[in-house]
Amino acid sequence: NLSIRVKVQDDQIASIEQNFTIVIDNENEAPANLTASGVFSLAENLAAGTTVGSFSASDPDAGATLSFSLVDDNATSYASFNLSTAGALTTAEILDFENNASHAIRVLVSDEFNASIEGNFTVQVTNVEEVPVINFGGGGATATFNMGESQRGVT
Repeated sequence: NLSIRVKVQDDQIASIEQNFTIVIDNENEAPANLTASGVFSLAENLAAGTTVGSFSASDPDAGATLSFSLVDDNATSYASFNLSTAGALTTAEILDFENNASHAIRVLVSDEFNASIEGNFTVQVTNVEEVPVINFGGGGATATFNMGESQRGVT
């Protein structure tokens, strides 16, 4: 609150004074500066639950409590990741470079009064040289396959 005293005077020197109180109400401002902890890049075939990175944001309102979440929509890889309310991003499944090398995600950060902002981010998946797997003749590290002398190919 702000108290002021106003005096008004006319050209005849007659005047009046009065006290006024100005009340300033605090408005809730939305969070700002939603940022990633760095470039999100990880190798393919890592276990579900692998840490990708984290998000942070600020709020102009002192003491505001911020909460992070992924936005579920058809344009992003929402189901491939988990995001803690504190902003920690982890994988929800094993990611495969050959299937999808780049995942778009949308992050929402909101305060306790539901003021919020969203941001779009990308998680890059890097290729890993995968060891060939023997699928015939018993599989495993070695396999046995018998073929006739005149047979030309193996399928």
